[in-house]
Amino acid sequence: MTPPARFSLDASTGDLLWNTSCGESVGWTWIAATNQDVYLCGPDRLLAMVVEGGTPTMERELRDVLPGTISFSHEHILAGTLSNKVYCYGE
Repeated sequence: MTPPARFSLDASTGDLLWNTSCGESVGWTWIAATNQDVYLCGPDRLLAMVVEGGTPTMERELRDVLPGTISFSHEHILAGTLSNKVYCYGE
């Protein structure tokens, strides 16, 4: 079985810009983006990748994260969990 892939397409043409292997699959993923990074959040991990090339810039294991709670400030990433905890990371 081939590992899942992450990829980026040109919004105007649909041309492939870059792709990279995930290594594993999660049942669902919530996606958010800033000007520099794309964030993928599943029930047990938060991953950031550079918009321009897909290079990972951050990977954190989380427990019981509620992906819909991911929010961004100018310098921080916040995520709430089912266990009433809040994760806070510098951007």
